[in-house]
Amino acid sequence: MNFKNKICTKCSQEYTPTSGSQRLCKSCMPTMKERLKTWRKNNREKMRGYSRTYTINHLKDYRLKLKIDVLTHYSNGTPKCACCGETLIGFLSVDHINGGGTEHRKKIGRFGSSFYQWLKQHKYPSGYQVLCYDCNIGKAHNDGICPHKQR
Repeated sequence: MNFKNKICTKCSQEYTPTSGSQRLCKSCMPTMKERLKTWRKNNREKMRGYSRTYTINHLKDYRLKLKIDVLTHYSNGTPKCACCGETLIGFLSVDHINGGGTEHRKKIGRFGSSFYQWLKQHKYPSGYQVLCYDCNIGKAHNDGICPHKQR
């Protein structure tokens, strides 16, 4: 597209614009880096919001994917409780088959998604199973036997 020559609003030199809204000549036009730096300086709070939102959403997605990967491995393909068959991801967790989970996690210093990351980094060691929260707590408070198994 051809545009008529204009007068730069900053230096008053004549120039040929590259777009219809351009008001500065090429020599007066700030670089994209400079414009971005100025925008960020003038919009600090907005930038903080973008950064927090991105980080929070990214971490949630990463942690959920990690949990699903670990649960899928220890459930042989479909995440479900080894005792009662519960399949809702939010209820499922990894259980130490022979007990001692709290001591083990304290020893390695890993809890929550950090523990799932440890399992993955150590190539999914044996001795773990997937249980729902109810079965896991029931087992912990019943000498290592889930109340479902006592029926």
